Amino acid sequence: MIELKTCLYCEGKLGGARYRKVSDHLGHAPDNWDLLECLDCKSLILSPFPTPKETHSFYPKNYNIPQGKYVSGIRKIVSMIELVFFKFIFNSDVKQTQRKILNKIQGKPKLLEVGCGNGSRLELFSKLDAEVIGVDMSEEDIATANAKGLNALCADVNDLEKYFEPQSFDVVMSFDVLEHIPNLEEFFKKILNLLKPGGWMIAGLPSSDCFTIRMLGKRWAALSEV
Repeated sequence: MIELKTCLYCEGKLGGARYRKVSDHLGHAPDNWDLLECLDCKSLILSPFPTPKETHSFYPKNYNIPQGKYVSGIRKIVSMIELVFFKFIFNSDVKQTQRKILNKIQGKPKLLEVGCGNGSRLELFSKLDAEVIGVDMSEEDIATANAKGLNALCADVNDLEKYFEPQSFDVVMSFDVLEHIPNLEEFFKKILNLLKPGGWMIAGLPSSDCFTIRMLGKRWAALSEV
């Protein structure tokens, strides 16, 4: 575990915990965690912050909703509803990316998704006129993606330069991954190295200032998923 002294995103000073003893609502990690608030940018930082190896160990071999052994029957039903919601969000991601970016690229665009999981979002992108590749650290999730006919490989997202040549992609996507990266500056340098001149990076991560977190507090799904 890493005891952070400054914010991962702006290097500002970390204040006290906005939320204490938050548990993993998917049931994969049995421990409780605090969420420290940056006094400058107001980001929330997991405390203590796990190393990449520790983060990987928290996730099951096949990371899907809902699988955790600490999850009750009711929680599993709620998680199934969440899964339907996420599929709707994935479709929205694809449509927006196609309209705002892919349609502006001449020729057949080449996309990389970093942290593709079992390929749920990657599968939707594969239906477009584009070459898509996914990487993830879970061997089982990659096997599931490959079984869908997707081009996906098991790779450490912190070592992307070992798997791809520089300037290989028009678009690099990464959803709900950045909040797990302890050295974001180095990670972004690697992403930029993979992009062609004029390429795009698309990233999504939970917002600590959204409507749902104000309504649900530490019960918010994105906050309570280690």
